[in-house]
Amino acid sequence: MALVEDAILVSTSRSERGQEAAVYRHPLEGRGPFRKCERGLPRWFPGNVNTGCIAATGCFAAIGSPDGAVFVSDDRGATWHLEREGPGKVRCLTFG
Repeated sequence: MALVEDAILVSTSRSERGQEAAVYRHPLEGRGPFRKCERGLPRWFPGNVNTGCIAATGCFAAIGSPDGAVFVSDDRGATWHLEREGPGKVRCLTFG
């Protein structure tokens, strides 16, 4: 989970094995369902996006994927772009 200005980002999956793992967004104010973050992200991540692998500051957010990819958003999680692909699992992200 991460707070990005006026919204919350959370990761979840169908099971503890990471089936259908995705990140969802919801405004802090208001009602309604969480919406799946899709623009610029894979349909499903290859495994769970664990605690510490979602980071945010201001309007910026980043997701570290279990396959080593890092996705970045500069609009509070509305859209994303692939910042880097890499070997190995991302274990933690932070903004400095």
